[in-house]
Amino acid sequence: METGHAKPVRKKSTLDDTQPFGTTPPSSRETTPRLVWITIAFLILAVSTYILFFRNRPVRTRLEAQLIISEIAALEAENRLQQVPALTWFDQWKQQSGSIWAEWEIILQSQAQRKEISRSARRGDENARLLQEGLRTLDLLLHRTQKLERKLGNPHTVVAGDTHYKIAEKFLKAKSPLTDDEIGRLLDSTPLKEPLLPGFKVWNFYFPDGFATFVTRGYAPLTPEEAQQREQQKQKGKTAEAMKQLYTLHFLVGETKSLLSRGILNGGMFDEPRIGEVKLAQFSASIDLRQQQQIRIQARSLKLDRISTVTIHPQEFKEGSDYRLVIARNGRSALLSFRNILKFRGRRLVIAVK
Repeated sequence: METGHAKPVRKKSTLDDTQPFGTTPPSSRETTPRLVWITIAFLILAVSTYILFFRNRPVRTRLEAQLIISEIAALEAENRLQQVPALTWFDQWKQQSGSIWAEWEIILQSQAQRKEISRSARRGDENARLLQEGLRTLDLLLHRTQKLERKLGNPHTVVAGDTHYKIAEKFLKAKSPLTDDEIGRLLDSTPLKEPLLPGFKVWNFYFPDGFATFVTRGYAPLTPEEAQQREQQKQKGKTAEAMKQLYTLHFLVGETKSLLSRGILNGGMFDEPRIGEVKLAQFSASIDLRQQQQIRIQARSLKLDRISTVTIHPQEFKEGSDYRLVIARNGRSALLSFRNILKFRGRRLVIAVK
């Protein structure tokens, strides 16, 4: 009987030989999905917290507000530029399609208009297609503007009769610790935009580093800069007109007997003639003394053979120092030259000719 060593019996390991770390306990398999969901929820909460408290937090300094306002102003200017071709396409589309829309406000365009434009574009109307592209650009600009506006808080939307001073004053009385006198001095030293058009948005802030106020276009047809330029041009026009009126000399030239018979000059046989009650409309001519300092009188225009004398009324003006009169040798004309124009500006003269 041969004897030998018995082959050792190998015990089966509780670990799975195909996995170096053994099998995953049932409890671990249940925990893994739970950790994934907890991680996802944490990330969502973190992103939401960032959006609520950091990304969309209100501005805290004047510089921060100024930078956002500058971005809004740039977007509004671009919006105005993009409106020009869009309005052209709208007018061409309206004429070609026979649309009933008489007017169109690009910013507050109705959905009914958009649907009609969309139908025209699908039918192959090129103007409608271009208009749709223009509207997408305008929508994008408007969306970006509104996104920035949300960072600034709530504006005051201008209505007819509003002034920047009154809006800012009301804000400071409600939001600042300043007295009425302090508010008045502050606003007197603050650059304010006038005039305000209905639809403008006024943004007021009272930061630890001081007061700030800004104006953006909002829903107005012009930007604040354009409105201010128009107002400046209007004021320049008024100033120019006022200066013109200041230096305008109104005059009436006539034959002496005719002037007396019409009551433009009054006076008896031995009295010096004087100007009667003459309305401004009766002074048939005028000159701007800044540009013209002479009046030429023609005998034939007064149905006279020749001019012998010329008299200026009122007779307070002195020949030589205030004016100079030269009658041509043949008497067919006379030249009246004004020397002291400051004395004649804004006056009314009756020039009597014999």
